[in-house]
Amino acid sequence: MLKYITLLAIVMVGCGSEPVDDLSKNNPKAFSMMLKDINSKEVSFDKNVLAYAKIEATDANESSIKPLEFNEIKNYFPQTASLVFNYKKCDFYILHQKQQSKNSFYVLTKIQESQITLHHITPYKACTSDTKEEEWAFLIKDCDQKMKSPIQIKVENYEDQKWECDAHIPFYTQKEWIAPSLL
Repeated sequence: MLKYITLLAIVMVGCGSEPVDDLSKNNPKAFSMMLKDINSKEVSFDKNVLAYAKIEATDANESSIKPLEFNEIKNYFPQTASLVFNYKKCDFYILHQKQQSKNSFYVLTKIQESQITLHHITPYKACTSDTKEEEWAFLIKDCDQKMKSPIQIKVENYEDQKWECDAHIPFYTQKEWIAPSLL
C-alpha cells in the first residue's frame, strides 16, 4: 500500500525536480517558448494576455479592440477556451492585429486603463519576405474592469539583434500561443 501511495505522490507532484512553474513555461504552446529566441528582457507579454492566435480575416483595416463574450472565446482561441474557466467572472477583450510579413510579429507588452502597448518585433536587418497578410488576435482578461474606452493602441518597434532573416523563430510554428499561467 505504501508503494502505491508513494507512486501516486510522485505522479501528483511531478517527475523530476523541475518546479511546476518551469514546466508550464517550457510547454511548447507557451508564450515563453515563442519568445525564447528573442534577445530582450523587456519584451514579454502583459500578465492579462491569455492567448495569441491566428484568426480568420475580418473587415478591420487596422488594429482594433472589442469586448468578447465568454462563450465566444472558443471561436477565436479554441485551445485556450477550456483553460479560462477560473476567469469566467472577468471581462474579455479581443485585439485584432494584421501581420504584413512572416519576418515580424507583435507582443502585447503593457495594458493600462486607456492604452495598450504592442512591440512590433523584426530582425535587425531588413528582410525580403512574402507579403501575405494574416490576422492574429490577442485574448485579454480584465478582472478588475479597469479598461476604459476608448483604448489607444501604441506600437513600439523592436529590432532583435540576434534574429536573422533566415533564422528559425518559433512564432509561425503554430496557430495559437497560450499564457504559461494557464498551462
